[in-house]
Amino acid sequence: LTMEGGSVGNCSALAQTDDAYGGGVEMDDGEATLTGVSISGCVARSDSSQANGGGVAVYGGVLTMEGGSVGDCSALAQTTSAWGGGVKMSGGETTLTGVSIFGCVARSDSRQAYGGGVDVYGEC
Repeated sequence: LTMEGGSVGNCSALAQTDDAYGGGVEMDDGEATLTGVSISGCVARSDSSQANGGGVAVYGGVLTMEGGSVGDCSALAQTTSAWGGGVKMSGGETTLTGVSIFGCVARSDSRQAYGGGVDVYGEC
């Protein structure tokens, strides 16, 4: 995937009984380049498990993001942990160059919350 300019906005990954990944973009395999892309107002929310990467979640593959922004995104979990309100990286290879990350929140109602803007777990 190659995306130049444009936006991904007000998108959601919602899960009632399992994990939620990447409200705006979820990367598990392959290769993607986002240049000058704005990701905003996105939510990863789980009612009973983990919420991961409100704006972007990377678990494998190669993601390159140049310029652009991740803003006002949220990872929201009710009964367990929330990881990376803006960006969650856990595996794969991620390069962020000149990317603005702002106004993002990781919130859990009953457990830990990690990385309001960015959470990195393991080698990425």
